[in-house]
Amino acid sequence: MESIRYLELPDIEDGQGNYMKQNTFQVIESEQYVEFRPDAEKNALVFANKKVTAMFACQHFRYKVMPLTVAKGYAEVDMNQVDIEIGLAFSTRTLDDGHIVPYVESVDVQVEINRNDIKIHIMGNLLTDMAALFEVFFKGTVANIIEKAVYVALDSEVPKVTNAMIGALDGTIRVPMVPNWKVDWQTPEAFVVNNEWIGAGFKGLFFDSRIGEEEPSVSVPEMQLKDSEHPEKFQNWISSYTVNSLLESVTEVKELKDWVRSDETEGGITCGEINAIVPGIAAYYGADALVDIFIQF
Repeated sequence: MESIRYLELPDIEDGQGNYMKQNTFQVIESEQYVEFRPDAEKNALVFANKKVTAMFACQHFRYKVMPLTVAKGYAEVDMNQVDIEIGLAFSTRTLDDGHIVPYVESVDVQVEINRNDIKIHIMGNLLTDMAALFEVFFKGTVANIIEKAVYVALDSEVPKVTNAMIGALDGTIRVPMVPNWKVDWQTPEAFVVNNEWIGAGFKGLFFDSRIGEEEPSVSVPEMQLKDSEHPEKFQNWISSYTVNSLLESVTEVKELKDWVRSDETEGGITCGEINAIVPGIAAYYGADALVDIFIQF
């Protein structure tokens, strides 16, 4: 909704000296009746806000009511029910560096002002005469202009901003609190939208950004997006490809070291138990002697 929260509208003139200038549209409340629904045929997710409240303001209007009688002033219109809907259809695009990321296009865009649920406020001269005239003018010309402006903003700006943000990420993201560790989250295939669920597959390769991406010892397996035999609403599948890349890259970006204390383990760790990896330790200290181990990767 940020793309349409405040819009400047064009001046309106009829060529006969009547005009409305410095016109604006502002969303007041947009979160009370929000819903999402799928459009499987277009592989899209539709965002619908059925009862947006908004305000139209005209800083300067001039209208010739009758010969030698001109109304001037400032006007506001409260719109208590504006139906705003926009769908985002999912596909993919290949960036200049070859990375494949999600791409969205707008579909199912709809803007409709309930012309029977408005309240007009006029400040100026000839208020009584002007209110009725302005209501007719607003319900026709002005409301049409607002609907068109909001439609254009949704249809063009929402996918433009969304695709710019996705493209700026370049298909990778940093792992929080671990310098140089990143995840390649490219989407070789588009998000899938059907009538019951939405699914997406990501590459999921962990790597050290100073070294670059290194393929793990296993290949990417065939993976499903949804298992209908499981009742869970949210399903997440992680492959050995991702797990192996995590384990193989974590020691490149972070030094892992810690003590394993004998008194913190059940029964303790004895020299006899680790003699196979530290030959001679049992003979030197005794097989039953307890030992602490320092591990570093």
